[in-house]
Amino acid sequence: MSRNHEVPDHVVTKWQHTVDVMAQIFKVPAGLIMRVHPQHIEVFVANHSKECPYHKSDTESLNSGLYCETVMKSGTLLAVPNALQDEHWKDNPDIKLNMISYLGVPIYWSDNEVFGTICVLDRKTRRHRDKFIKLLWEFKKAVESDLQLIQSQDKLIELRTQEITHQKELAVIAQHESENRYRRLFEMSRDAQVIIVPPSWLFQETNIAALSLFGLPINTDFSKLHYGLLDFSPRCQPNGQTSHSALHTYINFALTEGCYHFEWQCTQVNGKEFDAMMQLTRMEAGGQAFLQCSIRDITTIKVQQRLLEKLAHFDSLTSLPNRALLLDRLQQGIALAKRDNKMIGVAYVDLDGFKAVNDTYGHAIGDQLLVNVAAAMKQVLRASDTLARIGGDEFVILMVGLNDQDSSEILLKRLLQAISKVVSLGELPVHITGSAGISYYPQRDEVAPDQLLRQADQAMYAAKLSGKNQYLKFDAARDHTERNRTETQKSVRQGIIRNEFTLYYQPKVELYTGNVVGVEALIRWQHPTQGLLLPGRFLPEIEGHLIELEIGEWVINEALNQIEKWQTLGLNLQVSINIGASHLQQLNFFDRLQLFLKNHPKAKAGQLEIEILETSTLKDLPNVINLIRRCSAMGVEFALDDFGTGYSSLNYLKQLPVRTLKIDQGFIRSMLENSEDMAIVKGILELAAIFHRKVIAEGVETLNHYHTLQGLKCGQAQGYGIARPMPPADIPEWIIRWKKEVNDLIKELPPY
Repeated sequence: MSRNHEVPDHVVTKWQHTVDVMAQIFKVPAGLIMRVHPQHIEVFVANHSKECPYHKSDTESLNSGLYCETVMKSGTLLAVPNALQDEHWKDNPDIKLNMISYLGVPIYWSDNEVFGTICVLDRKTRRHRDKFIKLLWEFKKAVESDLQLIQSQDKLIELRTQEITHQKELAVIAQHESENRYRRLFEMSRDAQVIIVPPSWLFQETNIAALSLFGLPINTDFSKLHYGLLDFSPRCQPNGQTSHSALHTYINFALTEGCYHFEWQCTQVNGKEFDAMMQLTRMEAGGQAFLQCSIRDITTIKVQQRLLEKLAHFDSLTSLPNRALLLDRLQQGIALAKRDNKMIGVAYVDLDGFKAVNDTYGHAIGDQLLVNVAAAMKQVLRASDTLARIGGDEFVILMVGLNDQDSSEILLKRLLQAISKVVSLGELPVHITGSAGISYYPQRDEVAPDQLLRQADQAMYAAKLSGKNQYLKFDAARDHTERNRTETQKSVRQGIIRNEFTLYYQPKVELYTGNVVGVEALIRWQHPTQGLLLPGRFLPEIEGHLIELEIGEWVINEALNQIEKWQTLGLNLQVSINIGASHLQQLNFFDRLQLFLKNHPKAKAGQLEIEILETSTLKDLPNVINLIRRCSAMGVEFALDDFGTGYSSLNYLKQLPVRTLKIDQGFIRSMLENSEDMAIVKGILELAAIFHRKVIAEGVETLNHYHTLQGLKCGQAQGYGIARPMPPADIPEWIIRWKKEVNDLIKELPPY
């Protein structure tokens, strides 16, 4: 039976790459190739990912309700957007692994016996578009092509073994019949088959498929032409090795090991090159060893592989390298700079006025402008330079082999001139310029590739602030930034001493009932000369500084004071405060918080909620988890702020014992116009439900936002559409007004 065929290790390795690429393209945690056995189904290949819950050789009994079992029984594609919404899948073992979304197709041996399935699974709802379904079929075809080759070779080896056995057991007539049968299989094989014999290893026999593959007439007699595989090969293979040297190495492998697989570049008689998968199999007849060479054209598969690699490493609009490929080349550039004692330059370019073009003429014109700008810049750069697009209208140029900074500045000037010359698109007059920042390697201190990018980005931003259409080096910009940072830190310390800081409070309400559930404390600075400053004007400048700890403790103490004041008025409100990463990770944070609560006996720990960013926890996750648990044991609650804007994994969310997720206001504000942002909001709400977290939406600015979020079953919300941040004295009066206004709002909402 076909299911008894062994899959060679090199094919398993190839399939491993296939499912890894497949999971990356589909952006799912699990990509699998499953194999069916008489009593069970096996995970034959699973993608390498920490997020994938499946492991090679995992098994499940048949008739257990698996998605893949349904695919094999039906013999057709199966797409399950969300198994939780279909009672049919209630007993499916995959759901126990939270794999609620499935897309899979059956894969067959060449004799149409089922091998298993190839599929992708996800923990979230997925409605796969046609292009992904088509792509999955292409992966299916590639795997079935390998199965066909395996079965073909196994069959030939099996028959050859039978032939050798018959030679010992049967008379000359039986031997002759066996040879005829082998010859028929040899000649009828859809793969090109060639017999090569020592010592010259020229072709002795071929089948019609081989003649067709090499572009020869079907009546060609190789025994008279003295052709060999080298006559249908280029001088060198793609790896740089000469075809002569490589082929003799592979022949020796096959003679020693019995069989050897390898990829080979061939040429037809007309000179056209094609990629092939070859298998040399050692055989014997009359005591003489010879090799059977099976050849399959894999040009289509190689084209698909190159396409997948391009999707992973190149920008789809401009065909320029993307961030991933840029960082790889930047790492190589640093290594070359060290070896050759040269410099490299990293220039970050942003187009001035591109947004106005996009808004005025539309995205199609904006995209064409980006393509034209990319082409103009490439003409200016050297062949050794790398031009990459890393998003939007932002480009990065990697300049290697620099002797000094002056040579890079000449290139930058030409680059900016080339950008400003792109003045029209068809009949539309368009004029833009570019701003650039550049950083260099080596520096006094060792820097990583991504740090060089950040430095160039900072310099570019400074160039924009300085008037645009120019470039700046990183050093000057950093000095300026550091001076401002130092001045701000001094002013903040003086502000603390002068009691210039205050807390404003923004109410948070339950969407369905309209009840006020708490307030968020937001710091303000009543600056003596600049007026009331928002936190964005000074908090970034003290991040990581000891002053940040002083501000954080002032906020905790002030919030607890206000809780006690409101209690005297009969208001029992929970107050949320924002704590920075450095403050949160202080070893004495828990002890200090406990002391503040002790000094405010009328304020209950449960009335205090601490909001933290994902970045506050990533550097020291185990200790932060322990801290949150200790604080929660006292009654203090935690919320994850700006959720959706970071890079956290599901495992990270599962581990972090926060009670509330705050959806970033950027998604909320644009979700009514942007379908992608709406999908993100829905996804976060689904995640929160799965992980039993409360959700509060920030940035609710209109009644339409309010209604939409209520319809999505979002629990709580805050934003300018409900109330702006206000001094604490205004909160009681606002609550009275809100209770009167919210009754009309609730009446307009549909039933929950």
